[in-house]
This record gives sequence, structure tokens and C-alpha cells, in this order.
Amino acid sequence: MPFTGSKLLQWCGLANILGGLGTALYWFLHPGLDAVVSRRWMMVNAMFVGVLVMTLIGLIGLYGRQSEKAGALGFIGFLLSFVSTSLFVGAGIFDAFINPVLTERAKELVDPKGPLMGGPMGMVFAMTGVCFALGFLLFAIATIRAKVFPVLAAVMLLVGAPVLGLSPLMPVIVRTLACLIFGAANIWLGYVLWSKGEAAA
Repeated sequence: MPFTGSKLLQWCGLANILGGLGTALYWFLHPGLDAVVSRRWMMVNAMFVGVLVMTLIGLIGLYGRQSEKAGALGFIGFLLSFVSTSLFVGAGIFDAFINPVLTERAKELVDPKGPLMGGPMGMVFAMTGVCFALGFLLFAIATIRAKVFPVLAAVMLLVGAPVLGLSPLMPVIVRTLACLIFGAANIWLGYVLWSKGEAAA
């Protein structure tokens, strides 16, 4: 079965639904920062890497569907969102598989003021969060202006993304709400893309 036109958009929509679902559930499944060395920590953060990959695939379809109407703002938002989400994949792999080992054997390395997080890696993670927040903010504004997808879904993206991008600065309850809002927005956008794939192409 060739993945062209409508079928490609539908698969991107399905990926966006799965990514949104995983995002919405993330903080409900997360064991908390005190459980870094637990098996659950590894499993939830490994799941989140998959969520990020689904989000990347979904972004391609969302941008592809509205690229003509989203203009330069849409392209810049897409580019920042795509690159920063890609960088979060690396952060997710670090969090899932490396952080637990370091926490158990060399905790001083992962201390916020330690040699890893207090150095260039911490800055890269921080800048990734800022780019994520800004990219999805611009992408949501372009989506609202393009009027290809439901405006309320784009507004939800606009509300949730900055909180997630800057999540280390936020209380857990705010992160949880932002995950729900951002996840629900992506489920909705993905559903529209999936269900209207034939017409959209």
C-alpha cells in the first residue's frame, strides 16, 4: 500500500492521536522525581520517547495539511516545534535510561548544579524547552489564522505548549493540566487529520 496523499495524512493523524493520548496520560503515570531509580520511571519515560516520535510524525501531517494557508509563521512554528521535539527525544532517552543509573551510582553528576546539568547539557535542555514553547506557540497562532483545523484545538495547543516547554519551572499540578490540554489538542487535531484525510488530499 503506497503512503501518498490522503493515506500519509491519515497515518500522520493517527500518530498525532497516539502522541496526544500519551501526553495527556504522562503525569498520571509518572512516579514522581523521588522514584528515578524505579522500573516505573524507566517505563514511563521510555513511553514518552515514543510519544515524542508520534508527535513528530503528527506535526508533519498537520503542517502538510495547512502549509499553503499557514504562511511563513506556520513554517517557522513548524520548524521550531519539529527541531525542539526532536531534541526532547534525546532528553527523554537520557531521562529514561541514563539518569537512573547516574542517580544510583553517581548522584552528584545529575544534581542541578553538578557537572552535567550545571554545564552545557543543562543549557541545551533549557533552550530546547524555550524553543518548544515558542515553536508550538507560533504554530498554534498560524493554525488559528489558517482556519484549516478547529480554532479551539489550536487555542488549546497555544495554552498547553508554553507550560510544557518550561515545565521544570512549573508545579506538578500545572504540568499535569498542561499535559491534558496539550494532549487533548493533539488528539483532536489528529482526529480531524485522520478522519478527513481523503478530503484533505
